[in-house]
Amino acid sequence: MQSSLRQQLLDTKKCVGCYLEHINLMYADLSNSDLRNSNLSGANLGSADLRDARLMGAELLYANLIGAYLIGANLSNADLSGSNLVGANLRSVNLNEADLKGADLRETILRNARMVSANLSSSNLSNA
Repeated sequence: MQSSLRQQLLDTKKCVGCYLEHINLMYADLSNSDLRNSNLSGANLGSADLRDARLMGAELLYANLIGAYLIGANLSNADLSGSNLVGANLRSVNLNEADLKGADLRETILRNARMVSANLSSSNLSNA
């Protein structure tokens, strides 16, 4: 089932409310994709292109986003607790009311990021 959802996502760039836990989307082109309210907990999105993606309300707990391109993405109300975002590009991203508790944001680009009411407790922001 997950493989068909993965293919649907790659083909259409749309999978609203989908269960994609632990899916491998490393290096995937998901620019302008619609993943609102989807569960991507534990997913491998390393080096994925998520520019301008709509991830509002998505669950990304403990997801691998190392080196991902999230420029202009909307992650408002998303749960990124424990996620690894080392070296990710979050320029102009919307993280309003996002939960980043315990996230690893070392060397992450956060220029022009919006983070109103975001939870950054226990996050590592070294060299960000």
